[in-house]
Amino acid sequence: MKSILGYGRAEGPPGIRNHVLCIHTVECSSFVSEKIAGIDSRVHSLGFPGCYSNTYASRLMAALATHPNVGAVLLVSLGCEGTDAFMVADEIAKSGKPVEAIKINEEGGDL
Repeated sequence: MKSILGYGRAEGPPGIRNHVLCIHTVECSSFVSEKIAGIDSRVHSLGFPGCYSNTYASRLMAALATHPNVGAVLLVSLGCEGTDAFMVADEIAKSGKPVEAIKINEEGGDL
């Protein structure tokens, strides 16, 4: 039987990478997401523009976040957009993946 080195996951298949996703839920929070991702090459920033609630974007964020090669997720929200970062985090958490969500406006800004 062949075997590979990988990272076990609470749910689903193991991953061969252990990336961290920093997902911005609105374009206005992308600069914070990108700044966080710039700290370490294993952290990747991605996200979606628009302030309106977007069911497709929420489903896609959750699907990307639960990929086996993703080890953990941070959702970065501005706090005033229609997409609920905490609701997306709850969907991701169902997979057993470590996930946190923050709202920049509730954390006192980006300084």
